[in-house]
Amino acid sequence: MEKIIKEIGAILEAKTGTISEVLVAALYDEADVDVLMDINHLNLVYKEDYCSEFDNNLLKLFSFNHEDFNRLDGETQIRIEIEKFVKNALQNRVEVLKHNESSFLTADNWK
Repeated sequence: MEKIIKEIGAILEAKTGTISEVLVAALYDEADVDVLMDINHLNLVYKEDYCSEFDNNLLKLFSFNHEDFNRLDGETQIRIEIEKFVKNALQNRVEVLKHNESSFLTADNWK
């Protein structure tokens, strides 16, 4: 679990811009996207309308609803707000994982 938390922290430091670009494209495509982490390879996965919190070695980091950002005007404002959203969502996920670390890694969660 500690490795996963560290990797999310690294993503927060280095890949926020990349995630934001994917979500800007999703906004223009009017798509809802879930941002997940493949816990075996520690890489990011993007899926539309993914419904499970944890399944097939994918850990949901957060969900992006394009309608939450439709009100924004101008590409610069959109990018700024989406990047803020990504940073906040990743920070929140790290905090949740830290608080739930002991209950998260049960045998039932790894089936």
